[in-house]
Amino acid sequence: ASLGIMNTNPAVSLNASMAPSLGRRGGLGLFSQSAAIGVSLYAASSRRRVGISTFLSAGNRADVSGNDMMQFWEDDADTTAVGLYLESIGNPRKFSRLARRLARTKPVMVAKSDAMGLGLPPGHAVRTTQAPPEALDAMMRQAGVIRVETIEQLMDVAQIVSSQPLPKGPGIAVFSNSRALGKVVADSAAAHGLGVERIVTDVDLDAGMSLALPALRHSLQEVLTVDTVHAVVVALLPAHGLTVEKIAGVLAECSVAAGKPVVAAFSGLLDPSIYVEGMVGDEAGSTVVPCYSNPGAAVAALGSVVRYAQWLDRDQGLFVEPEGCDPDGTHDELERLLDTVGGEQLVRLDAETAASLLARYGIRVVPSVGFETAEQAIAAADRLGWPVALKTTDPALRHRLDLGGVRLDIQDADSLRRNLQEMRKSLERYGSPSLEVQTMAPVGQACTFRAIEDPLLGPVVSFGLAGDAVNLLDDWAHRVPPLSGSDLHDFIRAPRASRKLFGYQGLPPVDARALEDLAARLTRLKDNHPEIAFVDFNPVLAGPEGASILAADVRIANAAQRTDSARRAMRS
Repeated sequence: ASLGIMNTNPAVSLNASMAPSLGRRGGLGLFSQSAAIGVSLYAASSRRRVGISTFLSAGNRADVSGNDMMQFWEDDADTTAVGLYLESIGNPRKFSRLARRLARTKPVMVAKSDAMGLGLPPGHAVRTTQAPPEALDAMMRQAGVIRVETIEQLMDVAQIVSSQPLPKGPGIAVFSNSRALGKVVADSAAAHGLGVERIVTDVDLDAGMSLALPALRHSLQEVLTVDTVHAVVVALLPAHGLTVEKIAGVLAECSVAAGKPVVAAFSGLLDPSIYVEGMVGDEAGSTVVPCYSNPGAAVAALGSVVRYAQWLDRDQGLFVEPEGCDPDGTHDELERLLDTVGGEQLVRLDAETAASLLARYGIRVVPSVGFETAEQAIAAADRLGWPVALKTTDPALRHRLDLGGVRLDIQDADSLRRNLQEMRKSLERYGSPSLEVQTMAPVGQACTFRAIEDPLLGPVVSFGLAGDAVNLLDDWAHRVPPLSGSDLHDFIRAPRASRKLFGYQGLPPVDARALEDLAARLTRLKDNHPEIAFVDFNPVLAGPEGASILAADVRIANAAQRTDSARRAMRS
């Protein structure tokens, strides 16, 4: 079910909705899916006195989707900010590209459930995800989307972006007529990543309107001229003889004059008829300021806007196209490999075939050779080059030095024979798995890359530090292609354990550029070839110079089973 559509442009004045009257005119474009959410979204904007340009409740999106609306809003001069409540995403790959492009010119706010993509909302025919829940959030962050949880939080942010200039930095000043309240607000601001440059708690609002308002105006104007102050949070307790509207009018005047955002929170008011949750001030003169009953909501909303402004101000870089990639040759090789693959079956490539396929994108795997006898192992080591490592092929043991699955730095044939005999004896309790020999790679920090083809998101690429960080703590970073240079930089530094890569406890920093280059090549490989359904590099040894892939698991599937590329279209 759909609530309908609305356009407040005077030349259009369209109210084809269930709302009893045309909404307040403004710059906010709104989109929802089901009618019930649409009613709540429209009611919240009306209650907050946030003007809208256009509103669409799309229902089950039989003809128009959120992606379609973002393309419309990009060229719509009446729309200055965008808010979407999404219960599902029909084409996330298209969404990420459109949202990133739109967010370069207009703030994009998205409210979504934490469970979105994990199940089907009523009446929605969409795919569900197999990717980690963090992947969808990561996609929105890299696209510059302001992510919120609820309709009310969406309106908290919308009040600022639809009426105030964007802050030029994270520095803020806190104004209050209560020292305790000012300190609490300052602490909350710091927790949201805002830098508190000034705390002004000597605001006297009990001196009467003729004295209090000019004093407030002068003090606020003075602080707004400070270069390191980019926004102001005003948190006030009730003052005798002063109305909220009069105070808000002063705040709005100062904000307009300084070109910096000011938000206000009025706490402790007992009279329910006093309006403090929304846009307050002189509406006739368009001098209004975003107001809140809860200082925490004001600070959280401002923090979200500051992060968006920082994303906007940052050089995003170009989408990375690594040199030495062969998409056409890879496509031909995949077609040959998939000739015998049917249905949704995944086929794991043998090590030689996987290495050949990856090499077409400049991804080199340190070669390894399986063997049966000691003489075969020695012959393989002679070809690969000494020293070598001896490893089991068992997936659960091949990285476990502590369980006897790996022996390193074997220098000669006699040592290899001895290690082989001892290793087979220690692995008898695990069923005597097969072994392989591999040339030694430079010492480095063990990392892991993984890429999947998700039914909802399409290609998802993940990175973490191998071992307990990912296995026990789930400390992964996730990204959805395409990735810019800035995205790749952040990707490698996103896991909490990534500090170990950059001189942790006196160790030499690793070659982060080599990891970024590997991430770029894997990202392009997955984005270009959905037939490659699963890739796992584990471990990748990142050293001071370069990064070495010691093991690669590559699995392919029939391209006809790709689901993320399905497009919505009207049936003829």
